[in-house]
Amino acid sequence: MKHLWKLLLALIAGVLVLIGLTGPSPKKESTPAPAVAGSAAAPVPAAAQAATPSQPPAAVPAPAAVPAAAAVPAPVAVPAPVAVAAPAAAPAPIQTRKTLNQKTQNVLLLEDAIKDGGVRAEMSIKSQGIGIAADAYRTSVGKLSIIAVDQKMAFFQAEKDRKPKDYKEFMEKIIEPGKPDGIQLPMLPYYQEYAYDPEAQELVVIEFPAKKEQRQKETTGAAGL
Repeated sequence: MKHLWKLLLALIAGVLVLIGLTGPSPKKESTPAPAVAGSAAAPVPAAAQAATPSQPPAAVPAPAAVPAAAAVPAPVAVPAPVAVAAPAAAPAPIQTRKTLNQKTQNVLLLEDAIKDGGVRAEMSIKSQGIGIAADAYRTSVGKLSIIAVDQKMAFFQAEKDRKPKDYKEFMEKIIEPGKPDGIQLPMLPYYQEYAYDPEAQELVVIEFPAKKEQRQKETTGAAGL
């Protein structure tokens, strides 16, 4: 019995010694659970934040430049259509007229007659052969008309102590169209007319060469055949 107690005490003492030699068992560090997607991120310790250098904010790209609106070109002026001149109308056919025993009171103003292509008629006989008779009639008629007008102008000058002052007074007082006492001038050929020269204060005979030429083309052709 005595030896049993000694053995028990020796066992207890041995256990105590063993416990003292090994010490308390170390605690295992807890491993953090892996982060689950969608869960809040674990807070970063202040020390770690201090140790991590601050990153500058990313530069925000400047907005793209909006191109300016293209200038609208000015409307191009459209040139006006070129007027095409209408072909010249053919001249009216020359109308001849009777001269024998025919009278007229038509007297042109010399300035107007010249503008229309008239020239002073030759008052002498220039033709030969068959044309002599026509020239003789034309020149004699013209001369007789001038003599008749000169006589009446002489009476007017004796009464007024002057000659007609202008074309209008010449027609009213000397030719007197439509009046019984008016002068009836012998009819001239179609290419001649009477005209009044207010500067020389006299009656003249005007010829229109273009009428003669046109009449020749109408009767004999352009080649004169």
